[in-house]
Amino acid sequence: MVSENGFAGSMIVADALKPVSNELFSKSLMPIFKYLEITPSQELLDFLSRGKVVRHLYDVKDTILKFNSMPILQKEAKLVNNLYGFLSLINLSPVSPFEESYYPKDFIVLLENGASTLYSYGKLQFHTLKRYCMSLHDYIQRNGISNIILLESPLGNVVPVSALSKILRLSRISHEIETINTPRNERRACGLTYEDIFINFSRKINGRNANIFYFDDAITGTRLYKNYTILKKIINRMSPDASLYCTAFSFAPLILPYRKLRADPVRIKNKLKIALNNQYSSMPGFTSWVNFPPLPMFKVDDGLPMAYESPVAWGDVDFVAGKKKVNLVFNIIDTLKFILKDLTKTKSDSRILLNKLWSQDAKGTIYINPDEALRDIFIKIDADFSWSDVYKDAKREFPGDYAGESIDIAPSVAVKRYQWIHDKIFEVAKNRFDFQLANLLRMALKELFFFFEKRSAGINTNYDYSHYTIPFNSTIRRFHGKLIELVTG
Repeated sequence: MVSENGFAGSMIVADALKPVSNELFSKSLMPIFKYLEITPSQELLDFLSRGKVVRHLYDVKDTILKFNSMPILQKEAKLVNNLYGFLSLINLSPVSPFEESYYPKDFIVLLENGASTLYSYGKLQFHTLKRYCMSLHDYIQRNGISNIILLESPLGNVVPVSALSKILRLSRISHEIETINTPRNERRACGLTYEDIFINFSRKINGRNANIFYFDDAITGTRLYKNYTILKKIINRMSPDASLYCTAFSFAPLILPYRKLRADPVRIKNKLKIALNNQYSSMPGFTSWVNFPPLPMFKVDDGLPMAYESPVAWGDVDFVAGKKKVNLVFNIIDTLKFILKDLTKTKSDSRILLNKLWSQDAKGTIYINPDEALRDIFIKIDADFSWSDVYKDAKREFPGDYAGESIDIAPSVAVKRYQWIHDKIFEVAKNRFDFQLANLLRMALKELFFFFEKRSAGINTNYDYSHYTIPFNSTIRRFHGKLIELVTG
């Protein structure tokens, strides 16, 4: 498979990157538009078809298969499927979502229709959110509270913060939004902790008599309880002139057969509720706990009821928030680490795919790769490879990424980071294995990342790096803007 000069390249990857004609791609989109009951303009079809390759055809086929496999029996199910259809089309935009560019008017209609569909499905939750925002607005106004800071913790509470911010602006109540991105690490010996981020925030507000409003979802309550207790402690210690107002948005967690909760949500949420009640019960008119109704369940056939992928209508979806939460360097490393670990498992999606990718190279040579032999190779690599060396050098090379500082998202910047990571993995591998094995690892990770990059989010649950958020361009933010307009209208 890997010659002295390296693997010649997979025929499947080469085929997946072949250009597709605008006519063929436009035709492939028509079932989606038909399902959404939309007649697309030729300008929109040409726009969505620009620069597409065979790989994009696979994505469109997956969307259509999902539609066809889900006969819709209820209005709520139709709304969820429509939302999925709108998001699928929006994701086909050929231009960078971060740079200002021209978009056809019909594309903007897709964005706004997607937001309206989400609002219709989650209407009861959005109505509850508006009532809370109006209540908090009245509390602030009634008590003459100033020096207001709304604490934004992307992506989960971005929509609530935006909704309250708009309501405050309409009443000309001055405020600012402070964004914090915390790592999941709690042990200082392991690197940056969420406490470090809150300490930096507290230093910024020291001496300002700030009134900090922090509200977020509490599904299990674990993250909010942890953030609230540490933030309260740090503010009391470092900024005693500041006041913290915290509210928990209580949602019932999704209890699904294939999903296990890491913690007991009832016990932790009760602990959080007691802590907030003890802190704020003497403040008439301030609400520290809001119960949100569940999203509608629905049926797509005669089977069991189904639920939306998140118990929260606005969830952690970047288009909904109007910005993307990312860490280009460390998300990629986590994804590659996940892929290597998966290659060692008895049942491995990654290894099945790799066998297909390497069954014929770009020169047409056919290979037979015994699965057990390939697994044994990756077990050996995984046992001896040092991811800690990759992480350590990445922290040194990209300190801003590690600390969660926003960076330029230009394609050249992303390509530089992506290439550095693969070169570093090869360098570390060469220090532990021979060239053949090091090169095999590099090629396997490169080719599988092409197919697995969308699985990067949430792989590492105890990371010690911070994410940063990058706002979408003004057109893509129309989705977020339309949703906030509906929530506050």
